[in-house]
Amino acid sequence: MAENILTVENLTVSFRKKEKKKTEKNQYVTAVDNVSLSVVRKEIFGIVGESGCGKTTFSRSVVGLIPNSKGQVILDGIDIIDKKNQKNSNFTDKIQMIFQNPLASFNPRYTIRKSINEVGKVHGISKEEVKTKLDNLLQYTGLADPLLDHYPNQLSGGQLQRFAICRALIVDPEVLVADEAVSALDISIQAHILNLLLYLRDKLGITIVFISHDLNVVEHICDSVAVMYLGNIVEVGDKIELFHNTKHPYTKLLIHSKTKENPEEIRDEKYVFEDVPNIFEVPEGCKFSTRCPNFVSGICDASQPELKKVGQNHYAACHFAIEEPGDHGIYMENI
Repeated sequence: MAENILTVENLTVSFRKKEKKKTEKNQYVTAVDNVSLSVVRKEIFGIVGESGCGKTTFSRSVVGLIPNSKGQVILDGIDIIDKKNQKNSNFTDKIQMIFQNPLASFNPRYTIRKSINEVGKVHGISKEEVKTKLDNLLQYTGLADPLLDHYPNQLSGGQLQRFAICRALIVDPEVLVADEAVSALDISIQAHILNLLLYLRDKLGITIVFISHDLNVVEHICDSVAVMYLGNIVEVGDKIELFHNTKHPYTKLLIHSKTKENPEEIRDEKYVFEDVPNIFEVPEGCKFSTRCPNFVSGICDASQPELKKVGQNHYAACHFAIEEPGDHGIYMENI
């Protein structure tokens, strides 16, 4: 049985809305709503969804950059959110993050070498050890040593993102969280970074949580995929199962939005590409009910569906997703 290296249980992240009047009570908006998922060691786990669905907030909360309102993040059996464990464990060594904008993630006044040495200093790694590790990482990433003495604005986006990966790997993490790590790069550079992540997973045995809105990229690189909508996981499962036996209407909408491989491909017109509802006015019941082509009054708007097993390693949060008897696939019940 595959071993889970990262388990998130009931993670919730809420932010206080700015008060208009002193007499008004504090109001909160929930960006991540009671999310639970598990990531298997050495897999690439994708999280997809439209802008504003909570992907980045979730990823930053998992690595400790944003405080959570409740829930647990268990890494190698240790709850890294628990303050007691934070004092007694080098959990920050075990999980690192790559950000979307590589230029903004480096100090503009430091050379790349100094930025990476600062990481070593914070984590108690000597300059000699950093240099040895960096020499190996440069070989993996195809970067030249002289580039280390450049400032961030002197390098291309692809070079900076590769250096960001080097910086994250200096502390030998077990989990790497990549938040839209290729979305700001040219197509050819995207391919290089994606192949690099695959190589590092195989060479170093690291686990990668890959956040993206690009389903073509996710389908190429990931082993398992979770789909987020307005702070909730609405479908999760093995990549092949999720893409080819899709059961949640929102996931189907996302797949319909992918770039066509064949210009003559015909797509179902019932999937309407409307804007995501205002997060301050989340629909009652199923959050996707206002956009769902299978909406049924009194059911979809009455209660929020929970994730339920609908196939082999496949879960969906839809009132009408059921497992077909004697099979690992499911179908949408005719309504």
